Amino acid sequence: MASIAQGLGVAAGSVTNFLGWWREELRGLVPQRVRARAASQILIVVGQDGYRVLESTGSKQRPVRGGVELSAPEAAAAAAELAKSNAAALIGIRVPLASCFVRHVELPRSAQADVARILELDLERATPFKLKDVLCAALIEDGQERAGRLKVRHMMIKRQTLEPISAELNASAVAVDFIDCWDEVSGQPLTVNFLASQQQAAAAGRKVSFTALLMGLAALLGIAAIWLADARYQTALEGIEGQVAQARTQATNVRRALDTSQAAIVEIGQLQSLKLGTTTTVELIDAVTKLLPNSVWLTDLRLENGQLDITGLAKSGAALLPLFERSPLFTDAAMASGVNFDPQENKERFSLRVRVRQAAGEAAAGNDQEKR
Repeated sequence: MASIAQGLGVAAGSVTNFLGWWREELRGLVPQRVRARAASQILIVVGQDGYRVLESTGSKQRPVRGGVELSAPEAAAAAAELAKSNAAALIGIRVPLASCFVRHVELPRSAQADVARILELDLERATPFKLKDVLCAALIEDGQERAGRLKVRHMMIKRQTLEPISAELNASAVAVDFIDCWDEVSGQPLTVNFLASQQQAAAAGRKVSFTALLMGLAALLGIAAIWLADARYQTALEGIEGQVAQARTQATNVRRALDTSQAAIVEIGQLQSLKLGTTTTVELIDAVTKLLPNSVWLTDLRLENGQLDITGLAKSGAALLPLFERSPLFTDAAMASGVNFDPQENKERFSLRVRVRQAAGEAAAGNDQEKR
């Protein structure tokens, strides 16, 4: 969530910068002369001994501080004060024509749109000045066209001439919108702007910046889309992992239940097998009772480890062995000791031992074999 908020903040800042740039671009589409006429101006006029500050609205001009010539710091302070009270005013520096170096040039009429750039490229070849040391402006002479040619005044002013007032204005955080020139003879300003080339370069830079801004926004949107897709993927993956873990837990529980039930089934089977394969004591006593004749008296009956020891009195102890051999529950009948005759009971005292068949299936198998 924090990354989404940061992305939205960056996007909002980019949109704000874009709107500010677009406002400046729309303002830049209005020609300087139209803007100068439509808006009020704060003019700093360069004189021989100082600077005068004028406030111009349309065709009316009002001198500031009585129209006296001020020092550079005083003029910059007065301009800054006026700029605070009138933020929409354009701030300009006006230099006298005598401070400019002027040369007259003829150019093809087809080059009218690129006059300033052409003259700047030819500056260092045709004049002793360096382009970095001067500010230039081009003024097309009205009514001087002939045979497809233009007469142009190429005007130059040294940067150091404006350095004192420019430094003070920069220190006062006052931005200069234009620098023009006035003719002392006619008293009228010339329609030039020595900052035009710099402003055009700045506008081109803003266009490049706008392209970079669009590319940045596109990259931001792409990153946001990738981030959202990754977030959705991670969320889906976490959900699937949770479901897999839950299913795995359920499968483990089912497996344990199955193992427990299978173990119980095995135990039940073993108990059933044990029950089916073991002859109970009641069944043994009942079987012995049915096998022995009524004349036989039992004095001792002991069952231990599948061996049944029988002791008693009978008319003939040896005659009892075949009875146990034919029984499906007993086998291996034998006399455990010799037979003794008891004169008081008039019977033989016997002791025999037989083995009990442990499984009913064994007895059934024995019966099947006898039948066959």
